[in-house]
Parts: sequence; structure tokens; C-alpha cells
Amino acid sequence: MTIHMKAPLEIGISVKDVDRAAEFYEKALGMQRISEATLAPDRAALAGFGPVAFRMVRMQTNYGERIKLLQSTPGPEGDPGAQTILGPAGIAYLTFVVGDIEAAIVRLKAAGAQLMSDAPVQTRPGTRLLFFRDCEGNPLELVQYDDLAAYRPDVVH
Repeated sequence: MTIHMKAPLEIGISVKDVDRAAEFYEKALGMQRISEATLAPDRAALAGFGPVAFRMVRMQTNYGERIKLLQSTPGPEGDPGAQTILGPAGIAYLTFVVGDIEAAIVRLKAAGAQLMSDAPVQTRPGTRLLFFRDCEGNPLELVQYDDLAAYRPDVVH
């Protein structure tokens, strides 16, 4: 059985400073701030987030993927990390598939991103990647495929 997606994938990232993180994603990756929302602790608990209030900023890539940056604040239970999906677990990393990795690196450096290697690394013929960290220390990956159609024929038109 397959889940039939109606929109591109969205990823939620727990951050300490949502304004700083949104600015980073705008400057470093050219993402656009789409919307902002808040949720009170009682509504968050009902939704399954846990007993915390949070503020969320939605960011979108030019391709339509969205990142939801979430900053929690203590709810009635106190600790924002206690029994909540917005705790410290986080994600392993996000991958941004780009057409020009060198141009993307220039933009990252200008935005103050912490590069995790000196230059892109060819991991196999036709594939180069570079890991970096956002302003909160989350690991992110840039990848350039010489033949994107071979890797993702479903997105090449």
C-alpha cells in the first residue's frame, strides 16, 4: 500500500530561537517565510505535541518543500522537553538537492553557515555533497547530481 501524497513533504525541526533559525534558512538557502502560527499548551497536548506551547514559522523552498521551525515554551507542566515531540531528539539531517553546489556554498558562507568540510566530496561518480550546520547546529546536506533523472526520474520533467 502506498500513501498518496497531495503536497511535497514537510519537515518539523525543533529550534531554540525560531527568528534566528528562520533568518538563517532565508539567507543561507533562499527559503521563503510562508506563515507563522502559535499553539497553546492545551491544544498542543490534544494534538499530541505534549504539554507545551510553541511558535512555528513555515519556510518553503523554490520547489515547494516546507520546513516547519518550532520553538517550544514551557507549558503548565514546566519543562518544554518533557514528554513532547519537540524535545531534543531532532532529526538526523535534511538533504537539499541543488543544481549548482558551488553557488550554494558561496551563499552558505555569506550567511555564516558552518561547513563540515572544505569542499564538496564526490561520493560516487556524478554525485557531490557537502554537509553543513545551520545556526542551531542542525546538520544539513547539499547534494548535486550530474544526472538528476537517473536518481529521481519522478521529479525530472
